[in-house]
Amino acid sequence: MKNKYTAAIRRTPRGWWIAKCVEIPGAMTQGRTKAEAKENLKDAIQQISAEEDLESLSLSTDPDFLGLLARSRARYKAEGGIPHAEMCRRLGLKHTKSVTAP
Repeated sequence: MKNKYTAAIRRTPRGWWIAKCVEIPGAMTQGRTKAEAKENLKDAIQQISAEEDLESLSLSTDPDFLGLLARSRARYKAEGGIPHAEMCRRLGLKHTKSVTAP
């Protein structure tokens, strides 16, 4: 079964056509013609889809990864999540206060 995706295609001031898939981050390409850009986008989507399938398969069967997921879920359930400041501390980032829009 083939999936259907939304393509956003536009022409640049220099005459090239830029195409990207709205649903798949990173699926973006170009072509000298609109048809070439669409064909290149199909190739990009197929390549990204194949890579994601391989990655999810290898991670989903790795016992170390599955153990890490189980420990992470248990810790999240026990702690109720990690506050922003603590996450910044663990990652070695500078903590900035969150600002909410009015």
